[in-house]
Amino acid sequence: MGEAHFQNLGADVKALAVVDQESANDPRWEGDLLNADLIYFSGGNPIYLYQTLQGSRVWAAVRQACDCGAIFSGCLAGAMVLAAQVPDIRSAGLYHIQAFGILPANGCPSF
Repeated sequence: MGEAHFQNLGADVKALAVVDQESANDPRWEGDLLNADLIYFSGGNPIYLYQTLQGSRVWAAVRQACDCGAIFSGCLAGAMVLAAQVPDIRSAGLYHIQAFGILPANGCPSF
């Protein structure tokens, strides 16, 4: 849905098949990410997304691209992983796990 949305806005879109830790460490995605103007992560399970990206080549490339001016945007899980913690949805939100901590409680990003 994200791909269609941005194409309808006239953007040149390339969806990357990053779906697990193996694909998150595939070096072929680094060039695409480093050359992106906008990086968008969609929804899903925030804990799975965080665990997939944590320490990966993809996450390092996302951070580097943002340091160079790219914009990061996310929906649902894609936005939740930027917080300091994400709720464990299997525990009805009673427990949380660490996330990237890009957006602290005051809402100011620290990319």
